[in-house]
Amino acid sequence: MRLLIIIFFLFYGIKNSIGLTNIELQEVMRTIKCTTCQGQAILESDTLAANKLKKEVYLLASKGYSKQEILENIKNNHGKDVVFLPEAEQNNFIIWLLPFVIISFGLLSFLYVIKQSRNNG
Repeated sequence: MRLLIIIFFLFYGIKNSIGLTNIELQEVMRTIKCTTCQGQAILESDTLAANKLKKEVYLLASKGYSKQEILENIKNNHGKDVVFLPEAEQNNFIIWLLPFVIISFGLLSFLYVIKQSRNNG
């Protein structure tokens, strides 16, 4: 039983020598895309490119970088497309907002037609 508790804390809760817990490192690696795999995170991939990115993440973490600093560094070195979570910028703000506008317009139009049919009928 003691062995299981020790293994649990070694792998899941205690900060290791690089400053981030293993869970935090896994979160970072889940948000970085593999550059050769389609739609796969570097955590799940064993390609040469994914392993290179993993080593880069470990190196940055060993230098004391936070999760956000690691992601920013990866984006600066490899481009914004390498991260799964895109940032809402002025360029793509319309793309993020457009579905809500279309759905709202459609719902309001539908309600207007129903109200008009009740008034006429």
